[in-house]
Amino acid sequence: MTELREAIVETGNDEALQLLDIMINGKRLREIADLPLDLLA
Repeated sequence: MTELREAIVETGNDEALQLLDIMINGKRLREIADLPLDLLA
């Protein structure tokens, strides 16, 4: 997730960064590494 956030920061798009933060904090987006654990739950 950090790579995605860094890429958005580099674009300077504050609105996209805010939306990403909302999705992360609202647990709408998760790390791809956590996917197998999420599927088991």
